[in-house]
Amino acid sequence: MKYVILNDKKISKIGLGTWGISGDWGIKYRKKYLLSLFEYAWNRGINYFDLAPVYGKGFIDRVIADFKYKDKLIISTKIPAIKKPDLTNKKSEISDFYNIHYIDQSIYSLFKNLKRDHIDLLMLHNWHYDWSKKSFPILSHLNKYKKKGQIGAIGISIPNYMNRSFHNIDGFELIDFFMVPLNLIQQWPIEHIKKVKKKNKNIKILARSIFKQGLLGKNTKNSKKESFLLKKIEGQKNLNELLKKSNAFYDKKNIKGREFSYCIDFCLFNGANILTLGMSTKKQIDSNINSLSSFSTKK
Repeated sequence: MKYVILNDKKISKIGLGTWGISGDWGIKYRKKYLLSLFEYAWNRGINYFDLAPVYGKGFIDRVIADFKYKDKLIISTKIPAIKKPDLTNKKSEISDFYNIHYIDQSIYSLFKNLKRDHIDLLMLHNWHYDWSKKSFPILSHLNKYKKKGQIGAIGISIPNYMNRSFHNIDGFELIDFFMVPLNLIQQWPIEHIKKVKKKNKNIKILARSIFKQGLLGKNTKNSKKESFLLKKIEGQKNLNELLKKSNAFYDKKNIKGREFSYCIDFCLFNGANILTLGMSTKKQIDSNINSLSSFSTKK
């Protein structure tokens, strides 16, 4: 396993994303199975686990709280907004979605639910481009927790289709990382990643949606409920277009059988420092670690 240093934290280059195993995608996983999966990932060198209190309505947090290595994990989690911002509205006030009291309550709940007294990586789960010039008070408040050692690093999760600059945020100097969607279909973050790195080369980029919920693995089959949720998120027309584009791309590149490995390479070549990957089986964990090793060899 390869590791990245972020604020003196040694973080595995591959992280275990937990949304897909939270039950939100139609497949219910037993706690015993997840604890076994987590231990396997840990033993393979994966120490970074990405959570959110909304995943499975807190189910994942409760499982992690009982994981025997939880105090050794690098836990990344999020503070969801009071309500989800609408990116189609050009104007938005961050104070309507995040305020100091709400931030304090959310952090206290995270500590309680995870049975921890600190969070390694904490990010705002929602964002709107109009908040960029109004975000300093919230980021400054989070920084107080960081100074006390209760938060290891502060970040922002960038929405899937925002396609706006995020290097010009008021309080940029307080940000340690950004989490962005990055894959063969969603390539728009690449130019913005470059701007961030030019402004501060030490900021880390955490990539998510690398396989686009499995869509970017050719001939991937999803459960009926997974397919329904993907249609709801993307829209049937857009979903068909995504599948058509990805399959045509793979055929042109002649990389049949190496689709997932290619997706990993793509993200690492385009500025991602850490990859958050949804993995529900030990086989997937092994495959992704092998893909990472292959990339390191090619570099």
